Amino acid sequence: MLARLTNKISAYIRSVSGVAAVEFGLIAPVLLLLFVGSVELSNVLVQDRKVAQVTNSIGDLVGREADVTNEMGNILDVVTLIMEPFTDNGLVLEVGQITYDSDLNPKVDWSWSKSAQGSGSCGSGPWTVGEAPAGISLPEGIAEEGISIIIANSSYIYSPIFSQFLSDSLSLGQLTLGDTYFLRPRQSATVVFDPQC
Repeated sequence: MLARLTNKISAYIRSVSGVAAVEFGLIAPVLLLLFVGSVELSNVLVQDRKVAQVTNSIGDLVGREADVTNEMGNILDVVTLIMEPFTDNGLVLEVGQITYDSDLNPKVDWSWSKSAQGSGSCGSGPWTVGEAPAGISLPEGIAEEGISIIIANSSYIYSPIFSQFLSDSLSLGQLTLGDTYFLRPRQSATVVFDPQC
């Protein structure tokens, strides 16, 4: 009887049927989590790069012109093209110009913004004319009397792709991506913009 029990125990130990299924069952959730994480990470990195490209391009295109009064709509149409294949819903753009006074204080000359819905501000922009641009940290070393700087600022709300499937079980929030660029006008000392309402 002891030999029979020993044979059954050793047969159970040598048995490999079902081991692969158990191992797969243990490792599958980890592999799925790695897959979802890598897809989300690559998506957020690509969209962050797109937001940086949009911000830089808008600032660069404004800085190339001496007067953007009639060109601002065309310049901002570039946003949709750069953001492809992603949508520009959730993207807010702000562009403006500051000039440093004799005390090296930055003063807003003009500003303009475009929200995700495509409407641009008419009349007053995101920053008050004659004051320092609110919410913008200016870099050290660019302040010179009479120098104008173009500021392009953006923010973008990124919602994870898989959040719609996991919203009940996990609280996956939104991530705000953004960038700010500072450029000097190229064609003239300042860039003229007069919002026409």
